[in-house]
Amino acid sequence: MNIQIFGTKKCNDTKKAERFFKERGIKYQFIDMKEKGMSKGEFISVAQANGGMENMINWEGKDQDTLALIKYIADEDKLEKILANPQVIRTPVVRNGKQSAFKDNKYLSYGFLTGIFRIAQESIFSGLNNLTANSVMDEEYDSFFGFTGEEVTEMLSYYGVSEKETELRDWYDGYLFGSKDIYNPWSVINYISKGCIPQAYWVNTGKNEILEDVLKVADDDITERLYSLLQGEGVIARIDQNVVYRSLAEDPANIYSLLLVAGYLKTPKKELQADGSYLCEVAIPNREIAAVYKRDIIPFAADWSCYKNNCK
Repeated sequence: MNIQIFGTKKCNDTKKAERFFKERGIKYQFIDMKEKGMSKGEFISVAQANGGMENMINWEGKDQDTLALIKYIADEDKLEKILANPQVIRTPVVRNGKQSAFKDNKYLSYGFLTGIFRIAQESIFSGLNNLTANSVMDEEYDSFFGFTGEEVTEMLSYYGVSEKETELRDWYDGYLFGSKDIYNPWSVINYISKGCIPQAYWVNTGKNEILEDVLKVADDDITERLYSLLQGEGVIARIDQNVVYRSLAEDPANIYSLLLVAGYLKTPKKELQADGSYLCEVAIPNREIAAVYKRDIIPFAADWSCYKNNCK
């Protein structure tokens, strides 16, 4: 690890960056840009990682004459002008190899990333850090992950198929985000566009190799519970919102956390525990997902259990 902080001794934000590393006992190298500017290679590397040269410049800085010149000169001349005038560079620039970070970037207002797992590693040294994560258990944004019941009713009415609401609900409703009951939007759209024919639309959008990897660590107790789920029964399970893929091998019971975030389970009842996990009653959300259990999950779990136990 080779942490470099480019800044000036009088820059308050640079001082904050230094204090951050000192308090954590992390070694770093401070480069005073009044004495030594960034090399061409260093600047290009950081600029590429942060969206280009424009994002490297403190356009509100004191040297407005130089800033105005940089703004209007030809692009091929800008780099040399910036390197010759390091006072126009926004500081601090914290660099770890090819990764870098700025105190501020006014060109980025808001960003979001979707996925089923949390970011496995997030820290000052990772590509992403200081994230706010909202899981299927959180109520914030819970109505934005799919269609609500009201939206589905309105959609069916618009297309003149309101009589199909019960069938559509049985097949594609049942997902719980926070406290909101949500329909699978992809399946709803396909159901209506294909003449209201019920079938497993969403689960056919890709392969389920991830389920096979998970089921390989399932013991007999987990396999038995999967059968119970298929019979429409609820199962009590611990749900860890912080589970990441590699933790499945460490604790096979994490399979329920994966199945939940992947859309194969819902949590009709949940109780927050002292360690931040949830003790939940889990169940299969709808008929579409039940079809997946019959087709993929149960047969694979049974075959793999038999293989592990040397069945003949």
